[in-house]
Amino acid sequence: MELQIYGRREIAKNQDNKEKLSSTFFSLFFLRSISLVISCIIFYGFFCIDNDYVIYYRILILEIISTMLDISWLYQGLEEFKKITIRNFIIKVISVSLIFILVKDKNDLINYMLIYVITNVLGNGALWIKIRKYVDFKFIKDINILKYLMPAITMLIPQIATSIYTVLDKTMIGSLCNDVAEVGYYEQSQKIIKLSMTIITSLNTVMIPRIAKNYSDGNKEAVNNYMKKTFNFIWFLAMPIIFGIIAISNKLVPWFLGEEFDKVVLLLCCTSPIILFISISTTIGSQYLMSINKQNVHTTFVIIGSILNAIINFTLIPKFLSFGAAIATVIAEGFISIGEIVYVVHTKKIKLDIIFVNWWKYFISGIIMMVVVLVMTMQLNSSIATTMIQIVIGAILYFTVLLFMKDQFTLNIVHTFINKFKKFYKSSEN
Repeated sequence: MELQIYGRREIAKNQDNKEKLSSTFFSLFFLRSISLVISCIIFYGFFCIDNDYVIYYRILILEIISTMLDISWLYQGLEEFKKITIRNFIIKVISVSLIFILVKDKNDLINYMLIYVITNVLGNGALWIKIRKYVDFKFIKDINILKYLMPAITMLIPQIATSIYTVLDKTMIGSLCNDVAEVGYYEQSQKIIKLSMTIITSLNTVMIPRIAKNYSDGNKEAVNNYMKKTFNFIWFLAMPIIFGIIAISNKLVPWFLGEEFDKVVLLLCCTSPIILFISISTTIGSQYLMSINKQNVHTTFVIIGSILNAIINFTLIPKFLSFGAAIATVIAEGFISIGEIVYVVHTKKIKLDIIFVNWWKYFISGIIMMVVVLVMTMQLNSSIATTMIQIVIGAILYFTVLLFMKDQFTLNIVHTFINKFKKFYKSSEN
């Protein structure tokens, strides 16, 4: 994942120079390929020689090959997102169709796995069909893997640190609590939280190439403008998601997870702020610092945050169980985001008003939305219908309050929607 982000950045920097772009592409492609070949050998040695599920693990080797063929980072760096979107859509349609046709019961697990990995291999392989339009193969002789090795490793460290403390949380709950149920509560709450923030963090895929390109061109004004829009988008979405989760959790959890997962309600309310914290740290770390070659700063804060998380876990889990781990996660993620904010503001890289653009409008709107949704749906039973009603009421109310406050970001969204509707209406008339 981190190599893909790094690849997007380096490709974006060399958009206007085909020779450098080609050399960069082949260097990073072979670097990724070598690392994946090593991973494949290790995977085969551990899982594919003597194992009850050896046939399934051998099928999964195709997934590693698929990852090796994946050059979506090239197109993302060139901001050719349409090709990626179309490819993903076609592959998903084919994959789902084949699953419905060929997977009938639990005995068709092999069919399911083969469909999944083969469609991925074909989808990623299709990205190579028009590659000569962007890359000149005569520059394959100019590859320089060592040039990108250390930066890639530096970017990999925060990913490893994050993965370790994500797994460590659950491991420590299990060992310090001696209660498997507590691990389940924490795991489910984290899944819902991480799923809720997918839309926000996906913005990085689009913004990293643009920021990297403008920074390399010395266009600081454009970089600041993109950062301001990104933070505006984060506050606009994070506030309703955070307060929305708090408002709907007591009706959502019983039907979505089951009555026995009632403790997840408390965990969701406690950990919901990490949606904002992770969004901010991802934007500053992966989107900005990485684009300006300061990823070591992000790495430092992530490592310190991981250590802080482990220390607080040891302190709080024995007494507060999974709730203690939730508190530790919020504190650790909060430390990382606040630390990175202090760094970029102190070094005068980003102004404070760019980061906290119009935050109070979204905060107030989110609070009002939460209170009204809680009061209006208090007497309703837990069901999917109730959750949908809560979401619809919350969305309408949130937008209404922002329009009443004349929030420019919201007004722009409304104007864009109206203009597109007018164009569609006129084209349908003709």
